[in-house]
Amino acid sequence: MIGANSEAIPELIQNGLNGLLYDTGNPITLADKIELLYKDRDLRELLEVNAYQWSNKNFSSEKYASALLEVFRDTVKKPT
Repeated sequence: MIGANSEAIPELIQNGLNGLLYDTGNPITLADKIELLYKDRDLRELLEVNAYQWSNKNFSSEKYASALLEVFRDTVKKPT
């Protein structure tokens, strides 16, 4: 995965761990990242495995349900 280094993207893509970031508005750095992944199969595979593990850890159904339940609990606790 390649994403722009802006807004909330760096919260999802950890450069070199589960994807690559490029400088926003700089097509040269984007092209460099694409070329790097094209040429480096080991890096592609490493990023793929890491991205899969990271997404399963951070976006599992259990985690989502737990966070949603917490919102409901906080809402019920608040006095009106």
